[in-house]
Amino acid sequence: MNNPYLVITIAVAAMAVFSGIRKLLRDPKVVHAVHEVAGVPLKYFPHLAGCLFAGALGLVLGIWWPPLGIARVPGWSSTLWGRLWRTCASAT
Repeated sequence: MNNPYLVITIAVAAMAVFSGIRKLLRDPKVVHAVHEVAGVPLKYFPHLAGCLFAGALGLVLGIWWPPLGIARVPGWSSTLWGRLWRTCASAT
């Protein structure tokens, strides 16, 4: 495995975990962006955090077992597309 791949993988996983923690702690900036602007109910925050944690875990474990990293892609990308769609829908 080459070093840039490992560094980027671990950095993205760390950002996902940090984002999940901020959702669980209901950080005011996250609540404003996700709940007030995008309109996602607060009851979904733990589920969103769980998706982020699972995606980060799949990303890191995918380093050693690539099929797991590949299996992670549809789930994590669907949450990203869902957030994008929700943000665009609330902007109109």
